[in-house]
Amino acid sequence: MRPQGGIAATLVTLGLAVAGCGSDGGEKATAQPVRRAAGTEFVAPPSVSHPTTAAIGLDGHSGAIVAADEGVWVAVYDGGEGDRVVRIDPATNRVLASVPVRGDPYELAAGEGSVWVTGSSAESGDVLHRIDPETNRVVATTVFPRDSTGPIAVGEGAAWLVRSNSLARIDLETNAVALTIPLAAGPGPGPHNFDELAVGQTGVWVLALEGLDHPGDIIRVDPETNRVAATIPAEALNMGVGPGGLWITGCVDCDEHRDTFFAQEIDTDANVPVGPRLAIEHVSSGPLFVGEGSAWFGGSGGEGDAIAFRLDPETKAIEEFLRIGDHVYSGMAFDARNAAIWVARSGPAAVVRVQLEAAAK
Repeated sequence: MRPQGGIAATLVTLGLAVAGCGSDGGEKATAQPVRRAAGTEFVAPPSVSHPTTAAIGLDGHSGAIVAADEGVWVAVYDGGEGDRVVRIDPATNRVLASVPVRGDPYELAAGEGSVWVTGSSAESGDVLHRIDPETNRVVATTVFPRDSTGPIAVGEGAAWLVRSNSLARIDLETNAVALTIPLAAGPGPGPHNFDELAVGQTGVWVLALEGLDHPGDIIRVDPETNRVAATIPAEALNMGVGPGGLWITGCVDCDEHRDTFFAQEIDTDANVPVGPRLAIEHVSSGPLFVGEGSAWFGGSGGEGDAIAFRLDPETKAIEEFLRIGDHVYSGMAFDARNAAIWVARSGPAAVVRVQLEAAAK
């Protein structure tokens, strides 16, 4: 999944890349009806809006993006000396700082008072950089064997990094691997690709795809015992965790329609999916923000354009549906503090700020 990062990277790969499934790139094929599988409830947005946007230009290729208290951080790579993480000031929509890093940066996380970025290069192998947002400098770098690391997440008093078939817990004091937790594979035949990682709701959550792009299970790791606590059969392609809980998305009919995703809640007490699978036809998406009163999702519409929508977890209704623009993008980040969605646009390289009417609930 390199050099893109995290949930947003999977959105692009599984959203834009598969939009127009069934077409050979020439004349459009006749659209096949989406199979109405049992347990799937199709919903429609009440209206579509085109929000105000502002673009902040970047040199290089934008990758992963994350919104934090100190600003918006974006991984920028060019395969050489220009690899860096830039910090955008939401108050001015300007690049406030540029932090050079080694290796094409492809995963990004913020938490525990730092910004964390992973990268890889032929010379140095895989690297994990820790950036101090007070000084905008790399304060620690950990080196791993090449092609051994995956997604990163921060929380529960540690940084967490997927390494091959295990989860590494990074000690915040030493910046070294404190222990390694084997990840039990799901019930499917595999091979498994541990594609996403998230921390919240008293757990560390790993998405174990069946291969690179086939739906998989959610593995829950207990940060107190440092053991796998549960494996949840989910048929998920993306996941997101926040104050409102854990949500997943996956394709309604993966054999025929990789452009229609469902969204479903996971009960984090019982470790099972709950409620119906909610789907919007010809929309592929992944969770951006799971709030207590609303859950935001971002992805691609039927025409390949970037979209975002807000779901009410209680009524299961789409409250807001946004068409952001015809962007090829490498990541999205939700910014509750500034009531915005930030889109790392690939071409021409820029970060697009999408202003929302109100902050998340």
